[in-house]
Amino acid sequence: MRRQEQGERQPLLVQDEDEQKGKRYYTKSVEEIVEYLKTNVKQGLSTHEAEKRLKKYGKNELPKPPSTSLFKIFVRQLFDFMVIILFVAGIVSFAIKDFIEGAVLLAVVVTNVTIGVVEEYKAEKALAELQQLSIPTAQVLRDGER
Repeated sequence: MRRQEQGERQPLLVQDEDEQKGKRYYTKSVEEIVEYLKTNVKQGLSTHEAEKRLKKYGKNELPKPPSTSLFKIFVRQLFDFMVIILFVAGIVSFAIKDFIEGAVLLAVVVTNVTIGVVEEYKAEKALAELQQLSIPTAQVLRDGER
């Protein structure tokens, strides 16, 4: 090995804490994963062990996203770039005393925001209903039985 020259940086060899704990399952063999998880391929977990892990880690499910309020949807629609441009154009039209054009532009803004809020609200409701329909299942081994 050669000596490290002054000013030359030595690469750091930092081991990831998750890697030390075996969390990178995709790099491990089945036997290593089974050993790490303290289970048995033929018998699975015992009912007692499964209950113990359920208490310790909780259910194996994704957290539900918080629902968005109608007010937040309205504000998001109101601060859309195109809505802001149309609103400013409407205000400018009123400032130069072109009241008809200003009223039309503001009517377009109100219509656009209203339609946007209604459609986004419907879409979120539909997505929530679809998520309720999708109930994933898995087969497990408990005490050697499926």
